[in-house]
Amino acid sequence: MFLPNGSTELLALFGAELSQSPSPATHSDWARLAKLNWIYLPMTCRDEVEFHNLAKSLMGCRDFRGANITNPFKTSALQLPEVSIDSSAELCGAANTLYRGDDTAMPNWRLANTDLLGCSESIRKILNCDRSFGMPEDTIVFVIFGTGAMARTCCVAIEQLELFANSKQTIKLSRTELEQRKFDTIYSFHPNALVVINTLPTGTSPEADLLASQSIEILNRLNVSARKYLFEVSYMKTKSCQLARSLLWNVVEGDVLFETQARASFKLWARRPSPTQATALTLSGE
Repeated sequence: MFLPNGSTELLALFGAELSQSPSPATHSDWARLAKLNWIYLPMTCRDEVEFHNLAKSLMGCRDFRGANITNPFKTSALQLPEVSIDSSAELCGAANTLYRGDDTAMPNWRLANTDLLGCSESIRKILNCDRSFGMPEDTIVFVIFGTGAMARTCCVAIEQLELFANSKQTIKLSRTELEQRKFDTIYSFHPNALVVINTLPTGTSPEADLLASQSIEILNRLNVSARKYLFEVSYMKTKSCQLARSLLWNVVEGDVLFETQARASFKLWARRPSPTQATALTLSGE
């Protein structure tokens, strides 16, 4: 059994709703396997003021190693004082990882967006599941459900994507637009391939899951000939994901995103790769 002592370093997870996050279990297990004297704690914050005050206080502590940042503070994290912003966080306008830039007594704190790696890996997995994806004659439309930090990160991942297709278009739809069924623009492009990226909180909100499911159903009917794909950002089992599979869409779930960003965060904190053992998602069967 691990017991913290005077040499234990602290890692934190900041967010508004953390009860179902697999990050504490995953990083605690990796720290144990790597023989690192770390403790990783979820720290629920009620609002941005509480998040900023807590983060600033911990950044002044010698034994604070870094943190993950989740909704709804990924954007406001960029406003933390005396913190350098990596190119990944600057491109996405959001950050999910706080880490030390050096090992001195007065560390240079930095922010990165390792979600970008996870989104890129998930989209690449979609491409790899279908050899016909991105053919020269194709028109590919990426439709993103949601307009928050993860939606912006997915837009950057798509922009960096190299395709041989004739054209690619990216459309972001807010909750209001999804509720109003504003899908006409999508099919004015006459896509050969339709990639839906669902960044709505479907894993924790039944209303968001229902909205995503209804939208997938409508998109499926609008063009029966287009090849269809779903990248579900949530790592939890959702009805929208189950529906897409039943409609024979190619589906990539959020476990790819979670594992990729978690390993990248661990490497920033430890300055070495994470252990190759499974994440908490694998162990729990989520």
